[in-house]
Amino acid sequence: IRAANCGVSIEQNDTDSLANIIRSYYADSERIRKEGANGRQYFEDHYTLEKSAMDYYNILKNISTECY
Repeated sequence: IRAANCGVSIEQNDTDSLANIIRSYYADSERIRKEGANGRQYFEDHYTLEKSAMDYYNILKNISTECY
């Protein structure tokens, strides 16, 4: 969440902070839009099928290089 700048996190059972966060989002639709877009971009950059396949390929390539 921090790396992507796509939201906030709170401690478990911290209901006061949760209520405050909900209020702040309710009052700021631009923040919701921006953080949503940030989250989507981060996901596309790090967790798409193509990215995962390339990461896996590189791992296997490195392993095969180390074995020979």
